[in-house]
Amino acid sequence: MQLTSGNSEKRPVVYVFFGLSGSGKSFLGRKWAEHNQLSYSNSDEVRKEIAGLESKTRQWVDYNAGIYGPEFTRKTYDALIVRAQHQVMSGKDCVIDATYTSSAERDLVIERLSSDAHVIFVLCRCGEEVVKRRFDIRANDLSAASDGRWVIYQEQKKRFDEPVQIKNAELIVIDTDENIDVLLDQLVAAIKE
Repeated sequence: MQLTSGNSEKRPVVYVFFGLSGSGKSFLGRKWAEHNQLSYSNSDEVRKEIAGLESKTRQWVDYNAGIYGPEFTRKTYDALIVRAQHQVMSGKDCVIDATYTSSAERDLVIERLSSDAHVIFVLCRCGEEVVKRRFDIRANDLSAASDGRWVIYQEQKKRFDEPVQIKNAELIVIDTDENIDVLLDQLVAAIKE
């Protein structure tokens, strides 16, 4: 989907899927990218790539420590923006996926991308029982790149800056408790509004 600006030029769209660990953002973001044949960059995979690790290598460290510490997170989020910039400069829509718990991080995405692209943030949410169930499944999934778990979720929840709106970008909120076909339909409908 390419939106047009006031001067009728097509502007690429950067879809930013974000929310707490276990919210379904990566699942929905990846499916949205596949459905629309877009490039997809996931913070867990990019973080491990920067660290020289296989994406499936578990890094269960404390909150805000190791490769999940502030310095490494900065490198990861910068890399996500650079990847999106490459797609935008090629005139292509793309998806980036990370928790983006702070409004400052979301503002940085807008600052770096909105002059050349339309930025749509997709906040993914679900009930805590669903989150717990997803963490249980993930713990046994040897192919999962995410190291999110309940204790990390609890720390993120304390620090999450709830967006009411996001200046210079669109905000869509999706409850990910539904099946993927319903979620994709909801997302299409929300973007057309």
